[in-house]
Amino acid sequence: ASLALKLFKQRWYLIALNEKEEIRCYALDRIDTLNLTEATFKVPEDFDLQKHFHDVFGIYVEPELKAEEILVKADKDQSNFLKGLPLHHSQCIIEETDDYSIFSWRLKPSYDFIQQLLTMNAHIEVLEPISLRNRIKSLLVEMLKKY
Repeated sequence: ASLALKLFKQRWYLIALNEKEEIRCYALDRIDTLNLTEATFKVPEDFDLQKHFHDVFGIYVEPELKAEEILVKADKDQSNFLKGLPLHHSQCIIEETDDYSIFSWRLKPSYDFIQQLLTMNAHIEVLEPISLRNRIKSLLVEMLKKY
């Protein structure tokens, strides 16, 4: 039962209920075949797409995660990019200097968000929460071992 379509990183996703009535995301470009049926459904009355993705960056909602305040220090170039293309509606600037800015987001530190942070490589530093800072550090250590 499809609920919505969502665009993320130039890929369309179908937000739908699976056979267990759980909300799932399916990348449309990965669907090989579709079959039309006579089956119908009604969108659950309590389903709110905006609320479902409110504390999420990306497409996957990880129910075990809680929204947290995330602070990231970004150098001048990355700061300009983040100001021009905010990552999330909760983004705000906590501090700004000629050399760096500190950004804040209130969201779940999900896989998609961590991947986005890693794309900014040495241009950013995760300040808080410490758990996210340590998770990024662990990933970087594992990456370094491969080189």
